Amino acid sequence: EWGAGKQYALVELSGNSLAVEIGRASQILELLPITPVPHTPSFVLGVCNVRGAIYSIVELRMLLGLSMPERVSDPLMILLEGERYSCGATIEGVSEISWIPDSEIVAPPTDIPYISGLFRKGQNTVLVLDVDALFQSPEMVEFQ
Repeated sequence: EWGAGKQYALVELSGNSLAVEIGRASQILELLPITPVPHTPSFVLGVCNVRGAIYSIVELRMLLGLSMPERVSDPLMILLEGERYSCGATIEGVSEISWIPDSEIVAPPTDIPYISGLFRKGQNTVLVLDVDALFQSPEMVEFQ
């Protein structure tokens, strides 16, 4: 009996741990070549062909207001799936896939855009990414 909870991919982004619900992350893979697209918002890096499917690739750090690293040695991307939209987002690493009981996730102390909660994992505080809120943000809606 696992109780109420969800499985999350724990990814690294600008020194932060971010949890993405497994049902919202279809794949994590090496960052593939990105083709820039003119006249797109600054957070859109371009498009990428993933096994014949074209995904827009967004700079998640920019959307979350996180600092941008000088250079990431082995950049990865996570494919995020919404109800009507999907896209890829750059990440710096993935640490694990974990089952997190709902009882361990608490509301953030202040309203943090696109973050639905947080939990402790060892010594780290992990932020839970709200993929639906991200896809419904004015920036993403305008881009879709």
